Amino acid sequence: MIKELGFSGALYSIEVDNYLANETKQYTSNLRFIAPDVYGGNFIQKFEARYAAKPGMPAGQTYDATSLLLTLFHKHKTPSVVIEELKKLSSYQGTSGPINFTADHRTLLPTAFFEINDGQFKKLED
Repeated sequence: MIKELGFSGALYSIEVDNYLANETKQYTSNLRFIAPDVYGGNFIQKFEARYAAKPGMPAGQTYDATSLLLTLFHKHKTPSVVIEELKKLSSYQGTSGPINFTADHRTLLPTAFFEINDGQFKKLED
């Protein structure tokens, strides 16, 4: 599309999953996107075994957020205490890698750049 108009620069996108990459492979050669860098443990294998599909874009981070909340609620039981405990966190080791929290309560996740060629992802090295 944009390449057909003569654009020859690098193309960047939001995170792309395997389905989208495969369905659009005729248009997305050399498309670059940012995505989670790694998943720890056997998260992907467990997800695929349970749902018969690869995890979608936010699956690991959603799993980590839910695990963190459930752990805190199990321990503290009161929403206001859970919120105060969340505010104290500076990091959390999740299935999506180490998650860091800034002083203004933003999350920093391990990410990397990837490139799509013929529907396949390749991690770009530094």
